[in-house]
Amino acid sequence: MMKRSVTFGALVALLGTVNPLLAASPADFLGKAIECNTFEKELAQMAAENATNPDVKAFAVRLGEDHNRFEQELLQLVKEKKVGVATGTNKEHRDKLADFKKTGKGNDFDKKFLQLAIESHEQAIKHVEECSKDSGLDGGCKACADKALPVLRKHLDEARALQKKIGG
Repeated sequence: MMKRSVTFGALVALLGTVNPLLAASPADFLGKAIECNTFEKELAQMAAENATNPDVKAFAVRLGEDHNRFEQELLQLVKEKKVGVATGTNKEHRDKLADFKKTGKGNDFDKKFLQLAIESHEQAIKHVEECSKDSGLDGGCKACADKALPVLRKHLDEARALQKKIGG
């Protein structure tokens, strides 16, 4: 009997490390969503100011506008759910932004922006899809996840198309 308890406990621990956001609380979902959104918003702002390709610059502007709107929706949900969440970016994203700031101007900058946008949107989509499928997630958060998915997918598709266009 002791062996089953240990095995079950190990399984629970393993599943928790594979996807700690299944059965996510509103605070877990919203905290991660705000953190990812903040990174994408800051990335877009830098590119809107510094991209040289007009199509990349226009994409960055749209990306920033969409993520500003999404931020307002997330913050409204935080208020409605009365949960505390950290705002800003985590160390990994701060390091990526700091590294991105060092990228020179021109085509290299545009390529780096698109690569970071693709990576971050792939991660965001994975997170939101998992949360959207989570039957334990609060209805308001689930609706938010469902609403965000098509926009995130559109951003990803646009970034990939631009990357092909400029030779990324």
